[in-house]
Amino acid sequence: MSDEQNTYDGLELINCVASGTHSQIWECAEPAGTQHFVAKLLLPEAIKDKECLSTLKHEAKVQKSLVHPNFLPFHRIVTNKEHAYILMDYFRAPNVKTQLMADVMALQIRAQKLIEGLCISLAHMHDKGWIHRDIKPENILFNKSGELKLIDFSLTVRNSSGLGKMFGGAPKVVQGTRTYIAPETILKKAPTVQTDMYSLGITLFEVLAGQRPFTAPTPDLLLIKHLKEPAPAPSEFNKNITPETDQFVRRMLFKNPKKRHANMNELLAELRSLKLFKEDVAQLKAAADQKKKETADAGGDLSKAWSLDSRRDALLTEKGIAPPVKPKKKKPKLAASKPPAEPAAPAPVAAPQQPPPAAAFPGQPQPGQFPQFAPPGYYPPGMAPPMPGQPGVPMPQMPQQPFPQQQYPPQGYPPGYPQYPPGVAPVGQPPMQPPAQQPPDTPPVPSAQDQPPQQQQTAAPVQQQPPSADVISREEAELQPQAPVPNERHASQSEEDADLPLMDELPDVL
Repeated sequence: MSDEQNTYDGLELINCVASGTHSQIWECAEPAGTQHFVAKLLLPEAIKDKECLSTLKHEAKVQKSLVHPNFLPFHRIVTNKEHAYILMDYFRAPNVKTQLMADVMALQIRAQKLIEGLCISLAHMHDKGWIHRDIKPENILFNKSGELKLIDFSLTVRNSSGLGKMFGGAPKVVQGTRTYIAPETILKKAPTVQTDMYSLGITLFEVLAGQRPFTAPTPDLLLIKHLKEPAPAPSEFNKNITPETDQFVRRMLFKNPKKRHANMNELLAELRSLKLFKEDVAQLKAAADQKKKETADAGGDLSKAWSLDSRRDALLTEKGIAPPVKPKKKKPKLAASKPPAEPAAPAPVAAPQQPPPAAAFPGQPQPGQFPQFAPPGYYPPGMAPPMPGQPGVPMPQMPQQPFPQQQYPPQGYPPGYPQYPPGVAPVGQPPMQPPAQQPPDTPPVPSAQDQPPQQQQTAAPVQQQPPSADVISREEAELQPQAPVPNERHASQSEEDADLPLMDELPDVL
């Protein structure tokens, strides 16, 4: 191809219609002629590929054998070191895929002619012994007058029947478009007439319903749906479709090829006896267009929307309607800066409420008063200990008087006191009885200090029984220390610790 003259092997290239991985479709014309052609050109990299050259020659062979109004007339094929292309007649019409994306209802009005033209085209191919294997909207050219052209024969193969079908073998590679591929092609079975019928059913479903019957997020899941999931009815997406049309399309999409129509002639005969839609699509489209026009004339949504259509703006101006203006983005208003507010004075902290005084017990110290027997470091309730650097609070002298013979309050004696006062029983035990007075004629019991040294050494090993409470005087009771009764919790812990074996060595995990 020459960039200066924009020619290719003597052909003047006018417009690039489509572009693929290995080839491009160009609208072209001869320099001395007025007739336009379409050329399928191989890219320079593909010319050196033998497989691409073989596919181009095979497509030219199929195109040359199909002489029918629904196929592009074939002119020539050129393959050399510099050029490789097929030259055919140019058919000025968009493909069905483009029309589906532009206006579905406009295509549904001509759906009957579209399907009939496809059935006639495939019937001619099958009579010539070919299976297309790639029926999809992109390979169908269809104009507004109802003329149709079937293109792209790169995957077309011979229809093997009889002994050829028995000994021909299955295809080694799965080829086709996943959205329109037949289940038997996925299973690598030999293609038949029903293979094209399944792909045609997917195309018809998309035209009638406006969307495909099978969609999936991944290609593999889409193939599984083709194999196992039954096709839905087109009326689920378009309520205007008749029940007879649902049955017609479902039969084309059966997973088992034997349950489909026998051939394209049978399919065409059933199609011509059907009524595809309940209501006339042309009337529905006219009503929809009229509603849009009325909305535009009334300056409804179109006056609020922004557009670049100058013709419509001129029509609206003539009718006294202001054309739409591109909306401006509103800038957020910044709040006026205010001086920082002065911090409010802290609220006075309320003094913590003192708990109400407990019920008075006989001999219980009241808040602010020292008890009669205060341990070292003990401060009565309501009095805080002196802070470091401040003079301490002197401990008042306690009068030497006997402790009242009564039980201590239930809340217990202050912590840290080494022992219970004489004559006071621990919490939870009955109060101790006062010691009985000895009669005057009873001789006093000699103490251990009054005995001679020899008697003390001999009497030391002998464990004497503690004297009973009846013979202990009050002075001796005050001098003898009493061991505090251990708490139940500490007693239980000591018993448990006694049962634990000693650990000679630490575990390895530690």
